[in-house]
Amino acid sequence: MKPFLAALLLTAAASPALAYNLSDPETAATVLTLLTGAAWLALLVVPFGPGIIELLYPQDKLPLNINWNFVKDPFYFFKSFRALMLAKAYYFAKDSGTVQIQLSRPEDVDVFRRLQGADDSYYGNIVYAKEAIACGKNCVFCKEVYSLGDIDAGPSAVFRAVGAEGALRLGAGSEVTRWAAAEGPLLAEEGVSLGVSAASHKSLALAAGCLFHSLYAPEISTAPSNAAFPQAGELPRATELPACRTSGMLITRAPVRLRSGTELSGSVKSHSSVLLEAGAKVFGGIFAEGDIFIGRDCRVAGNVFAQGSVFIDHGVEIGAGGGIKSVIAKRRILLGGGVKVFGHISTQGRGEVLKA
Repeated sequence: MKPFLAALLLTAAASPALAYNLSDPETAATVLTLLTGAAWLALLVVPFGPGIIELLYPQDKLPLNINWNFVKDPFYFFKSFRALMLAKAYYFAKDSGTVQIQLSRPEDVDVFRRLQGADDSYYGNIVYAKEAIACGKNCVFCKEVYSLGDIDAGPSAVFRAVGAEGALRLGAGSEVTRWAAAEGPLLAEEGVSLGVSAASHKSLALAAGCLFHSLYAPEISTAPSNAAFPQAGELPRATELPACRTSGMLITRAPVRLRSGTELSGSVKSHSSVLLEAGAKVFGGIFAEGDIFIGRDCRVAGNVFAQGSVFIDHGVEIGAGGGIKSVIAKRRILLGGGVKVFGHISTQGRGEVLKA
């Protein structure tokens, strides 16, 4: 389209010139000036022509057709593995046995109707249970584990990846190296390491000392604790909001301190760090280029995002039931006792629940 317009403009400008005697120097100079002007006009019109035509006669009246299913899914690995298992379930023995199936490569699957694992048991194959799984302490599962019912793992169990259609309980000191997921409640007892991702469609409860990178559930909670929580350092030259009820967006390059009793109907954004003293309430989000410190019994209705770390003291609630909010920190997330987060918790660094 653009080359055609340029050629048309040049032809239109050159056609009158054919009627002149170009052997005359003055006539030739005039024609050359006309052609140069036409060329400049083409350079101006051609780039903007399609846009002008679209404004006058719009064709793209509808928004882009975006498929919102292509978003980050906390259950992606669980769903993918479950689909593989259910697609091969036809070949599984009626009660128990070992079956070889073709995945990305041939894999042996240990099939159980109900697995009752003794202490110190070792499982080198994929494990598939048609009803439920229960195992004693120090059990090791080298490959993926999937159950159509509940999974109850004893202390110090080791999983590569584990998924349950029912509830999932991980005993104290257990370790998951990849992912853990459950359709029912997921309970991680004291000192459990939850690997790269842990998710539940119901609830996710963490005891003291649990480690994580990414968590998701309609309600994520930590067990009550009386352990001393690390205190925030001084914030020199901080912008302070005294105890009051106010509304609006607070944006500053300086550190921000919200005093106890503050209720802010809006969000906070700082190019430094943010500190909420005990009992403060923010009915929006908190965003910081540095660290975020949320004091005991605070309430935050929106998302919490920090380029540094996020420290959440005892009794804090972020979000509310029925909604999904996120707590994201690049470096570290530390959760106190009695904390509730409704949605996502994620960090590229170290996530942990304060030790008792």
